[in-house]
Order: sequence, then C-alpha cells, then structure tokens
Amino acid sequence: MKKLLFLLFIASLNVACKKLEDVSEPAFSVTTSKTSYKINENVDFTFSGNADIVTFYSGEIGNDYDHVNGRIMPSNFLANFESQTLDGTQLNQVGVYILKNYKSTNSLAGVYAADTIDISSNFRFAKPSDNRVFVNSGFGDISKYLDLSKPSTINIAIKQIVRNQNVYGTGNINRVKAFKLLASNDVRETTLFQHTSASQWELFSTPNKMPGRALVEATQLTLRNGFGAAYVTEYTEDWAVSQAINISPSTDMGPDLAVGVKSVADKMPRLYQKAYAKAGKYMVTFKAINQSVKGKATIIKQIPINIEN
Repeated sequence: MKKLLFLLFIASLNVACKKLEDVSEPAFSVTTSKTSYKINENVDFTFSGNADIVTFYSGEIGNDYDHVNGRIMPSNFLANFESQTLDGTQLNQVGVYILKNYKSTNSLAGVYAADTIDISSNFRFAKPSDNRVFVNSGFGDISKYLDLSKPSTINIAIKQIVRNQNVYGTGNINRVKAFKLLASNDVRETTLFQHTSASQWELFSTPNKMPGRALVEATQLTLRNGFGAAYVTEYTEDWAVSQAINISPSTDMGPDLAVGVKSVADKMPRLYQKAYAKAGKYMVTFKAINQSVKGKATIIKQIPINIEN
C-alpha cells in the first residue's frame, strides 16, 4: 500500500512539473474605440487578458512590424555649400558639375574627357550685390542626375570662368566653402563627402590663366581673376575636382525595432496610448509572448489605424 501511494505521489509531481513547464498561448486581446484619429490625438489601445511580455509596433518607419527582418530605403542626394563673391562685377562665373567616368590625368584633359553634367541651377550663388557675405546655396537635390539603378562613383567639380575683363567687367574673387553631399531618407542623413581638407580636391586652370590665382584651402576654394595687360583680355577656366564619391542607391537601415509595453516583471496594463505626428494609414501591431524554460508562445494582434489632418 505504501509503495502504491509513493508511485501515485511521484506521478502527481510529474504532472505538476509538466504543467509548470508547458507554455500556453497568451490570452491577450486589444481593441480601440474607433479606427480614425486626428494628428496628435491619442489613440487608446485597451487590453484584456494577460501575457508575460507585450511589445508594440506603431507602423511608422523604424517601428513597423512588416520590417522586423530589415528595411532597405532609397536615398535622395542633397548638396550644399556657401559661396562669396567680391571685388568684381562679372555675373555667373561659378558653377557646380557632376563628373561621370572621370579619370585623373593631372590636367584639364581628364576633366574634358569626363561626362560632365551642369547642376548649377539647383543652387543659389553669391552675386556682387550680396555685399561680400557668404550666401548659403540651399540643399539642392541632385538625385535626378545620377544613375540610381546600381552603385556608382562620381566626382563633383566647381568651375570658375573669367571672361574678357575689358568687355565684361572685372572678374570677382569667388569662394566656395563647406561643400558637402548627403544621402538622405526619412530616417537619417549620411554624409558622403564634406570639404575638410585641401587634399580632397585636384585643381586645374587653363594655361592662359595668371599663375597662383586659384587655391584649394582646408575648407574652401578661392578662385580669383587675373590682372595686368597680359591676362585681363583672356577667357580662362579653373576647375576644382573632388575625390571620388561612392553613390549607393539605397541604405540598409537594419531591422525595425519594437517598443516595450510590458516585461515579465510588470503588472499587465489595461491601456496603452500613442499619438501620431503625420497623417497616413498605419498597421498597428502588438506582439504578446508567454515564456518559460521550455520555450515561448507568441500571438500577434493587428489593428489598422487611419490618421487624418
């Protein structure tokens, strides 16, 4: 009899342990009172049931359940710089160009052999009437000039021309500083190129240019006119060509991440609130998890939310 009782006791322990180790699916649900909300209006998510862990995906970029395995985002390419012009009267002396298939020959021959695209119309340049101050160019989007079907390499070139100064007036001293090129998307900006060293540029001038009148400095280019009878009637060009810049059409942003709502140690909340700053349609996702030493059980609850202006 004692042996029988002992066996029954051992059997009951095994059943109890199994129950402790089994992981059941969370009895968890979530509701909202409506599906359309205004910008910055709190969306109230009401919970029922329980779960060991609850996480939240708003459906916004960076917090979207559809991208938990990673997100590849296309980029726009924005250039910016400051320019200054002084001590002359000529207009439209400076331009910005993309060089494709550029191969340095340590001369203008390499520049002229490259495929050259004038992108100057995307920027504001200083004029003599700007009274010698540095003028911000704005952020010019140069994406449309690039081949975004595959990774590629470009060079940026800054060109100055000086026309016959007896006909068109005195050429200016032109400076371009802090040139930078960014890859931008809705999540981040990445600097692809920034003028921080003279070694980032090659500088070439036409042979008829007065020597020493163009200069690459640590953060700026200084491009000046020639003077004296031997030079004032000449049409001249100066080209500053950047180092090669790698263009990748898209950026690997990595996986979108969840926001924690409840951990194992927390009491189950009955309400979670979220306000959206942008209008649009969002798929909200709650991930509820029960876990033990034997593993875990997960359920996904999703609610479409419409945000209006």
